[in-house]
Amino acid sequence: MDDSRASLRVRQKVVGKLPITGEILRGSLLERTVRHTKDCPKCARGEGHRVFVLTVSYAGGGTRQISVRRERVAEVRRWLDNYQKLKAAIETICEINHDLLRPEKTAAKRGGRAVIKMRRAQLSFGDGLIAEEVSDLRESWMAHADQVLADEQIVAAVYEALMKRHPKSRSRGRPGAPAEVVLRLLILKHIRNWSYGVLEREVRANLVYRDFTRVGAAKTPDAKTMGRWEWRWAGRGQTDSRKTCKACTG
Repeated sequence: MDDSRASLRVRQKVVGKLPITGEILRGSLLERTVRHTKDCPKCARGEGHRVFVLTVSYAGGGTRQISVRRERVAEVRRWLDNYQKLKAAIETICEINHDLLRPEKTAAKRGGRAVIKMRRAQLSFGDGLIAEEVSDLRESWMAHADQVLADEQIVAAVYEALMKRHPKSRSRGRPGAPAEVVLRLLILKHIRNWSYGVLEREVRANLVYRDFTRVGAAKTPDAKTMGRWEWRWAGRGQTDSRKTCKACTG
């Protein structure tokens, strides 16, 4: 009964912080370069024209593409971010409700093994190969970010946010990504101003990003999971995400 009451309190806090607004959009904002074949001096110089397109996918494989004027790009990004925050909050509430539906006899015993760690305790052989291969390809801001993220208090704030997902997050469930990996992935997202889908794709495909985020040779977390992380980190006030991102870029 005590666990149920605790879950209900956590759920109510999440409900109280739901980002309810009509300014939401589903989809991904893509940036493309259009080049004309003739009669365009700018294209002849190889520069091209930057355009922004909102791509929306539908069940059955259909997609819709909407051109976005440059002066509305910031607004569209904010609406997309509102959608992701709302979606992540709803997922968190559903997880709590799933927990409330479980019979008491299936509850995990207290004092179990921690399912989330602060940092990766040991790098794999594949991680070492990646780090060696990209050591001279890392961007300058990444070295500065490494120094900032060596601060245990910053990583600990994210760790505590992840632990408060629901009352038994510390000892029940599948092993999750270490807090440092979560933090580095979200910082990369903010610095690049990517959606969660783009973040997942870029980290999967780019060895430099795998090295910086400490994902290494492991499987890259999916976009849905990373969206829930950000809600717990920034949405619950555990730390100022944008302030941390600014510190990481110097």
